[in-house]
Amino acid sequence: MKNKVLSKLTIILFTLALASCASENVNPTDDSVLTVQSTNIKYDSATISWNSLNGSGTLLYNIYLNGILEAELIPNLNYTFINLKENTTYTGKVEAVDNTEVIKFSNFEFTTKESTNTDVAPSSFNTTVKHLGHVSTTIQWTASTVTNNANITYSVFIGNQLIASNLSDLELYIPNLTANKTYNGYVRAFNGNAFTDSNFNFTTVPSKVFNGRVILETQQEVDDFASNHYTEITDWLIIGYTNITSDIVDLEGLQSLVAVQGSLFVSSNPVLESTHGLQNISNDLNAIAIVDNLILNDLSGFSGINKLLDYINIVNNPEITTLDAFSGMTNGVTAVNVELTNNDKLIDIDGLSQLDLFSVYIRDHELLDNIDLINSSDSNTLGQLYIFNNKNLNDFSPLSNITLIKGSLTIGYSNITNLDNLSNLTRTFGDLNIWYNGMLTDLCGLQTIVQSNMIGGLYNVHDNAYNPTFQEINDGSCSSN
Repeated sequence: MKNKVLSKLTIILFTLALASCASENVNPTDDSVLTVQSTNIKYDSATISWNSLNGSGTLLYNIYLNGILEAELIPNLNYTFINLKENTTYTGKVEAVDNTEVIKFSNFEFTTKESTNTDVAPSSFNTTVKHLGHVSTTIQWTASTVTNNANITYSVFIGNQLIASNLSDLELYIPNLTANKTYNGYVRAFNGNAFTDSNFNFTTVPSKVFNGRVILETQQEVDDFASNHYTEITDWLIIGYTNITSDIVDLEGLQSLVAVQGSLFVSSNPVLESTHGLQNISNDLNAIAIVDNLILNDLSGFSGINKLLDYINIVNNPEITTLDAFSGMTNGVTAVNVELTNNDKLIDIDGLSQLDLFSVYIRDHELLDNIDLINSSDSNTLGQLYIFNNKNLNDFSPLSNITLIKGSLTIGYSNITNLDNLSNLTRTFGDLNIWYNGMLTDLCGLQTIVQSNMIGGLYNVHDNAYNPTFQEINDGSCSSN
């Protein structure tokens, strides 16, 4: 009986030993336990990791998923499965191999998550350099998408430094670079927390000088000049011209330019909407002329100008609304001349208010309601003042700072009702012209200059609501009220 019990016990122990070997393949010389953990489980991927084991040599590992060998004899202690199905249970095992012998294995199981809108990584996309400059560049990229058509936003990195984020446009102008330097970076497309990167690299162009004046009358001429990546022009730059109808639509290729010695004119360009591309020009300019550009509405290309030395003319540009692009520009040692004529939608000229002014010519603006640029000038002297046919202009208070006009003063076709803001004016060397102001009934602001007889030219007052003679103002009959 005793022998029978021992025999049964021996059989049971032998069976348990076989079961243990089948589950762990225990090497008699290695008592370590192989443990597998599933981590970073997403809707389409999962990572498994395991502990290291002792063996007679370098251990390698086989990875199985749903019975299929995914990776063979890898030295890593982790593995990531990709392209999985969402909300799906997967089983597998890791085998530890020592000198071609499987010494242990361990099973694992995980279930992928159900995808959400923000879990789906955006599709791959390409980034290229659109325009390469001297101290700037413009990059562009194709659109990235997701299967659920969610909104994609983009961030741009130079090296590992974030320079722009939350972008919806498919291009970015990158300023403040160094000439002749290589840059590496990437654009990152975001869908919530999921993202996809697209790498780019470029080398900014070295300094290159064009000697002489440049006149660009067609888009082809702009593109041909841009292809040479000039950084400086030693004379004027004229974009468009009066001899032909310009077809110029894009100036972005000119962003390698950082200096124009002389003047910068943009004229007679009927299909040009933006001056972007000129924004790296940052030296002092003698003159700026923006004339006869029918749909031009973006003056940002002038935002880098350091100083204006002589004059600025902005004439016949029906879509320009503000002059804010010039707000960082100052004048040189001498005051500058300003002409603003027939810019139908111009409502704000404060972008020139930091300049010291000499002659001011403001004519034919339907919407302009103030002349604050005069109020901000450091000087109380003007060379000439001409304000004519600005029908919405009703604030002349900036003129109260003016005491001397070295040329003529003209105010015409306005809604002004009185000239009180001219009461501090003590002298003009030229004519005094007050005419065609249909609501002007009070000219008593002229008494100071009339009674001191300091009008150097003609006294021309006519076609106003009230038109006193020189003598009448001198005698105090200066108002119809």
